[in-house]
Amino acid sequence: MKRALRYISISHFTASLKDRERYHLTADDRRRLSAALCAHFGDVSSLMLLATCNRTELYFESAATQSDDLRDFFIRWVDAGADVVWERGLFQHSDRTADTVLHLLQVGNGLRSAVVGDDQILAQIKEAYQDACAQQRQGSLLERAIQALHRCYKRVSNETAFRQGSRSTAYRALQLIEQEFGKGQLPHKQLLIVGAGDIARQVVKYLPKFAFGSCAISNRTTDTALALGAQQGLTCWAWKNVEDQDFTAFDAIITAVSHRKELIGSGVRVAGKTVVVDLAMPGNVDRKLRFHEHIRLHDLDAVTEQIAQADQHRKAAVEQVEVLIKDEVAAYTAWLQKARTRAFLASYKHHIRAAVAEALTASVPHKLDADEAEQLLEQVARRLLKKTATAMQAAPADALPERTMAWLEAAFGASSPAEPEP
Repeated sequence: MKRALRYISISHFTASLKDRERYHLTADDRRRLSAALCAHFGDVSSLMLLATCNRTELYFESAATQSDDLRDFFIRWVDAGADVVWERGLFQHSDRTADTVLHLLQVGNGLRSAVVGDDQILAQIKEAYQDACAQQRQGSLLERAIQALHRCYKRVSNETAFRQGSRSTAYRALQLIEQEFGKGQLPHKQLLIVGAGDIARQVVKYLPKFAFGSCAISNRTTDTALALGAQQGLTCWAWKNVEDQDFTAFDAIITAVSHRKELIGSGVRVAGKTVVVDLAMPGNVDRKLRFHEHIRLHDLDAVTEQIAQADQHRKAAVEQVEVLIKDEVAAYTAWLQKARTRAFLASYKHHIRAAVAEALTASVPHKLDADEAEQLLEQVARRLLKKTATAMQAAPADALPERTMAWLEAAFGASSPAEPEP
């Protein structure tokens, strides 16, 4: 059977924040799930797990295993007692390679982000792919798709205005606090950043654009907080104060701590109006605090709902981005259609080398050493193959239909493995 690159996805397009939290994967979760999937589905030859604030996605290569098989396994892996039929509605999925590549390029370029143009997502995909490589779970279809994404991302940056003014969720959180208090009041307000991960680093990056009176940072590891805070002259707030839920010194809090659901709960202490923006997944703040008389709570969904979407330049550039993505998907599909040609040429080259080696053994009076033999075999094989390879690679995909390829394979004693499916 033909291999295909497939995906499943749960995101802000298909599920509420509460539902997405249940399917969010920590680094340890991703390792365990990856091992479980590959053990259960023997034909899954490539697997990449992506987990961000707004989406959890699985990309994989297989011959027989369908995306709905993987989706149902994932649902039961998260909760053995889940109502699988109902949970299926939270997911998107596809079994077509071209559709999967299109989805990956749209996600990676920020077209499917809660904040259109989000510039964090490419780094998150890169990290997910590096994890797949570290586990030797990258395949040729996935590798080529990642290469296509990087090419497309570079073209979008160089050829469109889509990246101009691009802002992450972290920037939107700061902007929301500014809107709550008014720009003129920011110099009189104190901000606390809780956490020191990727999102916190993004917040620190954008801080110079917002004139807070003072800013502090707190993290479970003090040295990490000090190192990050030093970039913008932030003071370090003791983690014990966070654990004790003492926030009386601050007017605004942005929290993004991993693996600490409801870190801030009903025992919270504040001195007056306090704007709390929860960017963590799962959330750091007990949702009941939205009813607290002094707290203005905004979670991930609220951030993206309450702040205006992309600026006009980016909106106008979306159509250009879609054209570039379409071009890259077409190039990927053309590469895919030539898979059998590439396999034939590789096999034919091997066949030539074997024939030449046999002739050398029979006719050359003195025995060549290993390096000499290898060099000679490679030179002869390349020369004999050059014109054939050039012509076949340059030919349109429809010029070499399956019947023609089958005849060539039989005539030249070469063979090709089952090619991937578009």
